Amino acid sequence: MFGWQPSLQIAVPAPQGDNDGFGIKTVLALPPIPEMDALSQCRDESEDEDEMYQCIRDRALPPAYRTTVQCTEDHPNDDGAALICSTGRQDLEDAYRKMKKVQKCAKEHDGNGEIAMCAGQQFLGRNERYYAKCVKENLSDYSAAAACGLAKDLTPEQQIALSCAVKTGGNPKAFLICTGGQLLAREIDKCWQHGIATEDGCFGPNNDLRKFADGIDDRMRTALGENSEVYKAYKLYKDNVLLPGPTNDGVKALNTALNDLQHGPGENNDIVKAGNDLKKLIPSVSISLPSLF
Repeated sequence: MFGWQPSLQIAVPAPQGDNDGFGIKTVLALPPIPEMDALSQCRDESEDEDEMYQCIRDRALPPAYRTTVQCTEDHPNDDGAALICSTGRQDLEDAYRKMKKVQKCAKEHDGNGEIAMCAGQQFLGRNERYYAKCVKENLSDYSAAAACGLAKDLTPEQQIALSCAVKTGGNPKAFLICTGGQLLAREIDKCWQHGIATEDGCFGPNNDLRKFADGIDDRMRTALGENSEVYKAYKLYKDNVLLPGPTNDGVKALNTALNDLQHGPGENNDIVKAGNDLKKLIPSVSISLPSLF
């Protein structure tokens, strides 16, 4: 997840009786492209690049990716808690606290009985069993385990943001790379160096995101057909989302058409290649259902 391709992979335990749900489902997310006015204010008011990145995370990112200053102050040692606090939802904050306690115990103990005792409970309820299973299914990635624990209550954007908050420990630039990929981080770097919406600056004529999108346009059009719903959705995304202050209409349209990109016949199929290109550009969440709980 932490690099060129902004994607999150979560193994989510399936409920008993949900045998039809097994497999992998990928959902595209709205990219963390800053809002233009707030981005401009952050650049103007910051004394250095680090301060600009902090301001962007606090004030300019879309709400699902944003961590407020107050929540950061309230949770100085837990960036995941700060991000969940920033949603303004008490139910999610309560769930996150319970999840953290159970997950800590699940890493140290085997069996629901031992985990329950560690967590100060006589037995594990349904939610607690789910939290414990998230740890077991995501042992190599605690940030994915955290996203797994609250996945059913979070949007794809929030799932990515929570995982990246836990993984990066509050570093604003690392968080932006984690959530939006190297292309977006490279674009934001140009904001500080050359200004906003200028020829050499960020989100201007030489926008790296737009250039990459334009570069794969021919492959998308050839593979999908110029009049196909998938290609139309891609054009909507490229023309309306890869700008500061995006709406999510393009992402919704692409998610509606994504099934065609994921199930082409073979790795060399043009549709599969187009889908792989698309995933290099757009944040996504892939959820697998490996086991029951």
